[in-house]
Amino acid sequence: MTDQAIPTDPPSPSAVAHRFGAPSAAGVPRMENVRLTAPDLARRATMAKARSRLVLTAAGFAMLFAALVLKLADATIVDPVVPKQEAQLRLPDPPPTDGTAPAAATAYDYGPHAARASITDRNGEILAISLPTAGLYANPREMIDAADTAHKLKAALASLDEDAVRTRLQSEKQFVYLARQITPREQLNINGLGIPGVYFQPTERRHYPLGRVAAQVLGGVDVDGHGVAGVERFFDERLRNEPQPLALSLDVRVQAVVRDELSKSMAEFQAIGACGIVMDVRTGEVLAMVSLPDYDANDVGHATPDQRFNRAVTAMYEPGSTFKLQTASLALDSGTVQIWNEFDASGPIHIGRFTITDFQGKHRWLYLPEVLAYSSNIGAARMAAAVGAEKQRAWMERMGMLSRLGIELPEAGVPLAPPAANWKEIATLTIGFGHGIAVSPLHVVDGTAAVANGGTLYRPTILARDPGAQPRQGMRVMQQSTSDIMRKLMRL
Repeated sequence: MTDQAIPTDPPSPSAVAHRFGAPSAAGVPRMENVRLTAPDLARRATMAKARSRLVLTAAGFAMLFAALVLKLADATIVDPVVPKQEAQLRLPDPPPTDGTAPAAATAYDYGPHAARASITDRNGEILAISLPTAGLYANPREMIDAADTAHKLKAALASLDEDAVRTRLQSEKQFVYLARQITPREQLNINGLGIPGVYFQPTERRHYPLGRVAAQVLGGVDVDGHGVAGVERFFDERLRNEPQPLALSLDVRVQAVVRDELSKSMAEFQAIGACGIVMDVRTGEVLAMVSLPDYDANDVGHATPDQRFNRAVTAMYEPGSTFKLQTASLALDSGTVQIWNEFDASGPIHIGRFTITDFQGKHRWLYLPEVLAYSSNIGAARMAAAVGAEKQRAWMERMGMLSRLGIELPEAGVPLAPPAANWKEIATLTIGFGHGIAVSPLHVVDGTAAVANGGTLYRPTILARDPGAQPRQGMRVMQQSTSDIMRKLMRL
């Protein structure tokens, strides 16, 4: 222990010491000696050192804070940073469906997701639209407890199979899909769990607000958002790359009326199917196309093949008496017959082992208008025979009855007709009244439109024409005068 005398803090002026025996005015400042031990000195040295360190630390934080303020000011005021439009994440190749992943790693664009363009009718009514969703995937190698993770995810996403998720998370892969097309709310719930190794990928879900309306025409998309049928497939690239809505020629009001009438007729006649088409004969635009039975486009996975089958363009039927309009148009336009010519329908036609008869026939000679008015098979067959096989086949080819129509639907089928070498007399007679050849209902509608519109055949289309666009170009297939006569005959 060391004794050391040091002065204490200076006393106040009023604090004075008196000499014993001296007068009061002779007071002088008082001095005292204080003894400090070694521990006191060490404690004071430590406090001085700590105080210097705090000052240095505070100065360091002040410099960091100043740098942060300057950086923020530069990034937000002086030189704002433009957000990147694309971001890439290095991941193993994601599997298309089963969650398996190849060993190689590939860079994927998980930046802002471009939504598939919507589809509307001619009046802007939305038929198909993409809603934002997310895909849930994980890296099992980053999992801490696969079983606990699977249990937590199941609580946040009820549709998950907990056992299947746990099995996937216990694999040695770096990438496994857990769920597709989860909603933003579900994504928020899962994100709130804070589970390491669980990630989200921006996706979308195709939604059809009107359900069954034009389901076969619209088609659908697969789980990866690629068109697989109908308009979605035909215009797949356009819908994925162009943001503008795709306007169809359909009118949902007309579509609804046609579907309602077809449903009533199916019930009345106990039919297994029906289809109806409404076309603007002046442009070839399809205003309505209904095929029954149909399905809810939002639940295509549960639709049967019969429901997905578009009878309007895919099915090939013998057109029957609707084809008599083609036979009469051909006969008049070629000059082979005149409107006042008569045809012997007094008895059946026997050719080989076949017999052509009329249903509730008149059993007499019929004028050309009567052949159509009474729908005489015999009269139509004799009219076709007068024209001949060569002209008949050339006419059918010109009217598009022997080839696939150019409508924007991948399901459009090819007619069934005898080859030129087999287009004999029996084929000529039966095709004259709509048998011996099979075409789609759209073929019949398109051909009839040409008969009615002045003689111009338009390629049928499912796309709406822009109001300011040039009129569509068609192909003249008959004289105007022939069409004028046929419109009068159709009224019979």
